[in-house]
Amino acid sequence: MAAPMNQENQPKKTFPISTNQKSVEVDSNPTDVLCSRFGDRLFIVVSQYKKLGNLVSITRDNVADDFQSASPAFSTKVLLGNDQPFTHVLAKNLISKITVDKPILLSFSLKDTSAKAVSTISNIIKDLR
Repeated sequence: MAAPMNQENQPKKTFPISTNQKSVEVDSNPTDVLCSRFGDRLFIVVSQYKKLGNLVSITRDNVADDFQSASPAFSTKVLLGNDQPFTHVLAKNLISKITVDKPILLSFSLKDTSAKAVSTISNIIKDLR
C-alpha cells in the first residue's frame, strides 16, 4: 500500500507523538496510566482521581561512584502542586523501573501511596513505556 500523499504529492508525515494508556485497578482503586512519547520528553500521567494532580519535571543525572561506574540519579522539580519531600520521593519511585534518556514530565494524583501500590504502578509504567 502506498504512503498517503498530501497535495504536493509528498508523503504525509505521521504525528510525532506516540501514546499508550491503560486503566487498571490497584488495591481496589481505579487507576489510569498514560504514557506519551514526544520528541524531546516523556509525559506520564497516573491518576486515581481522574485529575492531573501534581506535575513534576524529572531529569536523569549520572553520578560516578567509588568504582567509576555511573549510577542513575534523578533530579526532580515540582512545577504544579504540593512541593513536599514526599512528592519528590513518590515521583522518583514511580519512574524508578524505566530507563530513559529524555526528561520526564510526570503528573500524578493518587489515593493509595503505599509501597505496594507505587511498585505496581511503576511496573505498569514500565510496560507502557
